[in-house]
Amino acid sequence: MLDSLRRGRPAAGQDPVKRSQIIEGARRVFMEKGFEAASMNDITREAGVSKGTIYVYFANKEELFEALIEEERGTIFKNVYEVLEQTDDIRGMLVKFGMVLSVKITSAKVIQAQRAVIGASERIPERICCNLLITSAVARSLRSFRRLQCSKAASSTNP
Repeated sequence: MLDSLRRGRPAAGQDPVKRSQIIEGARRVFMEKGFEAASMNDITREAGVSKGTIYVYFANKEELFEALIEEERGTIFKNVYEVLEQTDDIRGMLVKFGMVLSVKITSAKVIQAQRAVIGASERIPERICCNLLITSAVARSLRSFRRLQCSKAASSTNP
């Protein structure tokens, strides 16, 4: 009977709803207090979870902050890369992509996120700083464009 009760529940650290709940609590605390002043206790209170639960999902504040950055980047830049696949006119595609990207990276949400990351940059590991929202997004955009350009070149030489 105990096994049947457990089957419907995700394993410890695997519940996406609980993970999102923790990240949302962390987002509010980091935005209100900044990385340095935020504590795991503050985040557990804000997220409405126990200290034991938060440590099942994230080893420390830095790991939680990194997960938040990754989620924010995914949310902010969602659909931006689709522009790279929408047209056969490379010049037009790049102009449109540049416009869409510039609107995204100058939005209040991105500027606030960048400030939070920069403010924490002395305390967080270098690998996180190297994954800044914009830097990583631009690098990903350039890789996508390069792949698209190569595939178009290959299709034009192979009729």
